[in-house]
Amino acid sequence: MHKLAICKIGQRISFGKIDKNGNKLPVIDTSGGNGEAKAVIDIARKSGKFDITILTMTTKSDYFPPEYKIVDIVKLMQENKLESFIKEQDFDILLLINGTISCYGGLEKFALLDLATYRTAKVFDKKTVFISCDICIPFVADMWKRIHLKPWVGKYNREEHLLFGKNFYMLTQARNLDVLYDILESRRGYINVFKRENIENFSFEKFPCDSEVNYIPVNPSPEYDLLYGGTLRTGRRIRNIVKWYYNHPSLNIELFGRMDQSKIDEFAKKECGDNFYKPKFADPVNYLEHGKKMNQALATIVIGDTMYEQTDTVQQRAYESMCANVVTFIDERLDRPHNVYGCNSGLEKFLYLQSPDQLEKRIAMLKDSPELRAKILEWQQRITSFDKQAWYNEFAEKLLK
Repeated sequence: MHKLAICKIGQRISFGKIDKNGNKLPVIDTSGGNGEAKAVIDIARKSGKFDITILTMTTKSDYFPPEYKIVDIVKLMQENKLESFIKEQDFDILLLINGTISCYGGLEKFALLDLATYRTAKVFDKKTVFISCDICIPFVADMWKRIHLKPWVGKYNREEHLLFGKNFYMLTQARNLDVLYDILESRRGYINVFKRENIENFSFEKFPCDSEVNYIPVNPSPEYDLLYGGTLRTGRRIRNIVKWYYNHPSLNIELFGRMDQSKIDEFAKKECGDNFYKPKFADPVNYLEHGKKMNQALATIVIGDTMYEQTDTVQQRAYESMCANVVTFIDERLDRPHNVYGCNSGLEKFLYLQSPDQLEKRIAMLKDSPELRAKILEWQQRITSFDKQAWYNEFAEKLLK
């Protein structure tokens, strides 16, 4: 067994809480970041190749799964024991799962985990693999630019947390790695950490297929024609939300998630004039309830940001929607090589879209033909039923090569 250490930038890795009697409480993931981290950990465990230690920050009420060792690296850092711990454990590989550096309100307590995580990556002298499930979250080699103006920063040594000059590997769900590298090369700091030959693809977008909770029976009478759940991605996704989900008065469409409707409407007005038609809006749902919500729809269309389009990156929402038995259209710009549906000529012809007009026509076809809908959902389920053990093994092989 290879000794694998795993830590996450930007937030704790949490498996839930326990009550005062020691009983495990239901898991409530309010964001995708923790869910993605647990999915990465689970793939590594199921490969059977690793003895896993999770390096994070813990609380007294945390639930600790018996299959993992969980270590509080913030406490070790505060006791000046972190470096000696890393050396004594002699891990073979460190996984560094990407995220957004957190320092809410400028308070020191909210920066402690990232300080400990960066210190861990700095002192670790074997293979470090950076896990990039969301290519739009930039890797920050110098976290000091996020905290250098804080009044408490003088307690810490910048050099002890600076990752320039490290030689990291990267696993990413982006498919076009040459374009991805060109983008990374243009960003200050990346070129000093990643070499092109050390960047590989892994299909993290298939995470939802590995959880039984995401497989939901066919809804015989879906309430909505189209559903979309997500965020505006700091405004980057507004263009595609308006393109694909606005101006369909004949369709029952709802968008749910953390979205500023006024910003979307403002963009729609600029693009379409005053007479645009907007969908309904609803509040976000729990991360684990997303599939159940999507099951209320006949269809969805997977959209992305410009960087996703440039790098042929399909999000996890595509596979999550397929698992939930929703007809899952894809904006073809996200998957020009047809990696998702290219194995099935029927799906390939019907589910890749180039224009909103195609979307309306194909939803009409689905409504007119229950048999067509049933066949597409059957084909989609076959795609989600890939060889999971081979997938786990592929992940392990890429870590160990």
